[in-house]
Amino acid sequence: LVGSEMCIRDSYYASLQDEWTLNDSIHASVGLRYDDYSDFGSTTNYRLGLVWHLSEKTTLKAFSGTAYRAPGFTELFARNNPAATGNENLSPETLRTLETGLNFNYLISENFSSSIRVFNYSAKDLIQFVPAPISGVQEAQNIGRQDGTGFEFMTQWKANKQLSISANYSYLDSEDKDNNNTPDIPTRMANLGINWR
Repeated sequence: LVGSEMCIRDSYYASLQDEWTLNDSIHASVGLRYDDYSDFGSTTNYRLGLVWHLSEKTTLKAFSGTAYRAPGFTELFARNNPAATGNENLSPETLRTLETGLNFNYLISENFSSSIRVFNYSAKDLIQFVPAPISGVQEAQNIGRQDGTGFEFMTQWKANKQLSISANYSYLDSEDKDNNNTPDIPTRMANLGINWR
């Protein structure tokens, strides 16, 4: 799929993180990371967090940050492929998130806990293969945009020393901002887990 030249990627990163205890119940954190890639350039991302212990049994959390996905070798360097070709001028896909959550402990007993979190994200520069203007061959381009909002509910019960049960349900409402339609990704997911030691 890729050309005759060997694909080699060198990458380096530097990260910094710090945490503060603002008072007995509020803790804050901040993180910064710089990544540098030999084939497409560099990217800088952050993460901010705030944890507020409302009581001994209830915690409120809020997080915000950015992330990225580096282009793959095929997306960058694919050649001699009649179906799709790469693009060496690609940028990384980027993601911005905001998440808040509430954790409840011991609602029924000291072995029962649950949490609910609400999230929002915005992704841009998504890599998609589209027809090139002159040749018409599918070529990788940074053209996709997607926004989403959702929530997740999780609960766990430790019935005894041998048995624990966990369950979660999540809902996502997402939109392809370029085509004003719903992306082909799950909107509802549920899981049930039973662990018996």
